[in-house]
Amino acid sequence: MKLIYRGHLYESFEWDLYGLGEYFKNKQFKSKELAEKAIRVCGKNNGMEYYAIQPNLIFRELGDGQVKVSITPIKSIEKEQKPKEKLEYLTSRELTKKQFGLYRSYYPVEFGSNEKAKIINANIEDLVSVESNQDQSNINALKRSIQNGDELPPPIVDENYSILDGHHRVLAAKELGIETIPVIYLYEEEE
Repeated sequence: MKLIYRGHLYESFEWDLYGLGEYFKNKQFKSKELAEKAIRVCGKNNGMEYYAIQPNLIFRELGDGQVKVSITPIKSIEKEQKPKEKLEYLTSRELTKKQFGLYRSYYPVEFGSNEKAKIINANIEDLVSVESNQDQSNINALKRSIQNGDELPPPIVDENYSILDGHHRVLAAKELGIETIPVIYLYEEEE
């Protein structure tokens, strides 16, 4: 990944290039090599290394070996940037147990005698929201928590990956570009 820095970081250099460009504006040289040599000497006299000037040079051949040089304003200077750390939805065993217990106590009808649960990592695109009109302020608060690396309870989904609890958390993770999320997966055990 590249990060592009523009003029304000290199203002003095940009002015130096401008001055150099004005100096060479109407000059012609017998060859590209002589033009480069003149630019090296002039740049060095003004405290500029040729490698810094070189990306901004344009050589125009005029015929008969004649060369005209122009110096463009500062080009974007690229600097390697570490890729952003991939965000993760973090949870813990304690939060998972608490979430499962709370859900089971609030919605006992959802749990039949054969209802089982396990924690899995689900693709966030596979999760089906059964509620709409989520409060954006809650989603934004959860996004900040995820970005800060806070642990959150896992959402609860059924066998069809319909979200039973945790719509805001899933939407927050989705908006942050998280691809997989730990969920409590409820399923009916076959007899």
